[in-house]
Amino acid sequence: MTPRRPTVPGNGFVAAHVYDQPGTYRVSVDVYDRNGVHSAQETTVTVLPFTGTTYYVAANGLDSNPGTIDAPWQTFRYALGRITGPNTRVLFRNGDIFHTTFRELYGERPDHPRRLERAGGTSRPNR
Repeated sequence: MTPRRPTVPGNGFVAAHVYDQPGTYRVSVDVYDRNGVHSAQETTVTVLPFTGTTYYVAANGLDSNPGTIDAPWQTFRYALGRITGPNTRVLFRNGDIFHTTFRELYGERPDHPRRLERAGGTSRPNR
């Protein structure tokens, strides 16, 4: 969106939304500053299908597996270590519990966080 008036960098909480399905969506945002000043914007967002590599992680997987839906990895640490380039995502089986540290999750660049997603279903990782 292009703001109607000049903006200044902010800090603090950042709200975001992830679209699960490709398609065209109409987005509207209403914001108020601490003085009650209001601004509203609308735009259209086109979400394209994901193209890239998808890996899967499940609590009962093995890190020696290839990270496929039928042979997922097991640990959060191993999975994050395999994200080596763009267009790579890791899906974690819905309902499983995975442990990590802030440093593992954000690495040396906390200003470039990784996006984490859950894989639907509870019997095996799936999209």
